[in-house]
Amino acid sequence: MKLNKQQYDALAPYEKHFDSAVNHRWTRFPGGAALDMIHDILLQVTGLNLPVNKCCSHCILELMTEMGRIYLSDRDEMKRTEVAIKESLIPDPVKVEVKTKRKYTRKPKE
Repeated sequence: MKLNKQQYDALAPYEKHFDSAVNHRWTRFPGGAALDMIHDILLQVTGLNLPVNKCCSHCILELMTEMGRIYLSDRDEMKRTEVAIKESLIPDPVKVEVKTKRKYTRKPKE
């Protein structure tokens, strides 16, 4: 994981924006303060200093795409880890032999 817990939680409200930017090559404007925060986190995590012009749609899409790739990969990794932990907590089934008595001695119809 590249993001720490605090960064991941700060980016969580913009998950739909990241998903549309990465998978569909479009995004909505998340807001000026959000773009500054996303840019700061991207700079901390990767050192990549992308231009942040809030009037340039290509700049916003590129920023959201780069941050989205990191965010979505971390999200998938966290889900895989949670599933692995849950599976390790499930005990193995115990095989039990069950013997039953037959009530009827009549043969079934053919």
